[in-house]
Amino acid sequence: MKFLPFILQSIAGVILAIPFIFIISRSKKWRPLLALSLVITALIYVIFAVSFRGDEYRVLIEISGVFLYSIFALLGMKYTPLWISLGWATHVFWDIGLHLLGGGVHYAPDWYPPFCLGFDLLIAISILFLMKRDTQYALFLKNELQSK
Repeated sequence: MKFLPFILQSIAGVILAIPFIFIISRSKKWRPLLALSLVITALIYVIFAVSFRGDEYRVLIEISGVFLYSIFALLGMKYTPLWISLGWATHVFWDIGLHLLGGGVHYAPDWYPPFCLGFDLLIAISILFLMKRDTQYALFLKNELQSK
């Protein structure tokens, strides 16, 4: 792993996360969209494992990742978006630990784990800001209704 390409690939992830978050944050359905996106992100590794010579064991590991991140998504939909944010944040460890340093290095493209590092972290942080924005707006509406 070379340091400069790693940094540039991570920056590319951040750069592409910006319009993704910008578009999704405009929707009132940002929560289910980001929950679904988390599951799709995990599913991409299953596709890599099946397509690029991952053995059955690796495919099962990746399927377990889809299951794990689906739990984060469902908890985020049922309780609080913090679960979705936590899912995106922990997905970084899945990216780096399994696909950059672990056995997934054989089937995930070299550029993908560092790209996801930047992308996933920005999404996780953005969810916290979206939660704050929505809470402030709800408080504003409550105050406006009470003042009338």
